[in-house]
Amino acid sequence: MAELTKSYAAKGVLSTLECTLTEVTKKGTFTHDFGAALREFEGQDITLSITLKEKVTPIDSESTGD
Repeated sequence: MAELTKSYAAKGVLSTLECTLTEVTKKGTFTHDFGAALREFEGQDITLSITLKEKVTPIDSESTGD
């Protein structure tokens, strides 16, 4: 069966207070209306994934001198 997929992908800083997503790229800083993007999916059966990547400091490490 044929399928139509609609998606929204962006990487940036989320402000839930202002409902914006701010991207910082080599071409500049761009703020998007994240609420408007979400409204495009209103009433639809969706899959949502949000990922946060952080560096984790080990509790014990050996220095290799690099």
